[in-house]
Amino acid sequence: MTESRLKEYIDINPKVKLQKGEKYSSVEMEKITVGQKVADANNKAEYTGKSCSKFLPNDTLMARITPCLENGKIAKYESDTAGFGSTEFFVLRAKENKVTADYVYYLSQTHYIRQLAVNSMTGASGRQRADAKYIGNIKWNFPDIEIQIKIADILSAYDNLIENNNKRIHLLEQMAENFYKEWFVRFRFPGYEDVDFENGIPKEWKIVRLSDIADIIMGQSPESENYNTNCKGLPFHQGVGSYGDFYLIDDVYSTKGNRIAEANSIIFSVRAPVGRINITLNKIILGRGVAGINSILGYNAYLLWMLKNQFQQEDIIGNGSIFASVTKKELFGFKILMPNENLMQKFDSIASGIESEMRKISLINSNLKKQRDMLLPRLMSGKLEV
Repeated sequence: MTESRLKEYIDINPKVKLQKGEKYSSVEMEKITVGQKVADANNKAEYTGKSCSKFLPNDTLMARITPCLENGKIAKYESDTAGFGSTEFFVLRAKENKVTADYVYYLSQTHYIRQLAVNSMTGASGRQRADAKYIGNIKWNFPDIEIQIKIADILSAYDNLIENNNKRIHLLEQMAENFYKEWFVRFRFPGYEDVDFENGIPKEWKIVRLSDIADIIMGQSPESENYNTNCKGLPFHQGVGSYGDFYLIDDVYSTKGNRIAEANSIIFSVRAPVGRINITLNKIILGRGVAGINSILGYNAYLLWMLKNQFQQEDIIGNGSIFASVTKKELFGFKILMPNENLMQKFDSIASGIESEMRKISLINSNLKKQRDMLLPRLMSGKLEV
């Protein structure tokens, strides 16, 4: 191993030329899922020349702002073209013949590097950013390329399994979404041929407020001195920064907080981006950026897919309106179409089975991530030989 400064092996924020008016993969901070190796680069957007980070395939994107850096918002960019995204990314690129791209990614995931990056933060409270120059001067014992490849191969085996499981979860999610749309958007539910329609909807269905069919708890953040990452207290969530693809990722905890969501609650973001939805597998403390929602009638699976249909990422509340935040009054008063209870019960029975399968796969992934995260520091430090 050779001890060297990171900047001798890694280019930080290297220049990338993009053509104005051309479309490239766009990666915003919310597209980075903690614990997932590859960034979601499926969204294409036109490059306008505005300030942004720019990157090439195999670059590592590392959050530089609080709390995203502390939460572990780090991912590898894999695509067939260059890309651009949040100004709050550091772009890390492996120097040819010195270090591999996968090794750079796993190095950025080590507690040692992340903590030093956090220690370098400066700026106003709540908007602190890590220092690229400081990070470039961090020293690390870099092994030979052959050892780097072996280390990355071992860790990548876990990440590949996790990625395959995520694809299975996504397919199940799509299945439930299509099922909901078939019954409650296209109105092809069992027995629809014998139902009378008025103004395009079944006569017996009602328009109600969300608060008429759901218990809603608006979050309120406790003082920051109660936060910790040592699993003391309950998991604490206050925005989409801790969202996974479907289930919340518990990273930050709090020893105080009186706005509680029970396990299996629907967690709804009330601050930009408004309308993002996750499920909590555990009892949590709700921060001011989220609300906890549960069906009064006990049909949480129906409520979940109804909300996911109504609050879509590209078309919030179904009419193209994008909100910076949603007040308690607005959320409680949100109008929804409610079918008869018998139909809700039938849908809930099937959809809850689909979600149960998603949950099983998610728990398998959690165990894979724990095993990978136990191996990572030992492999990267050389304490465990490959």
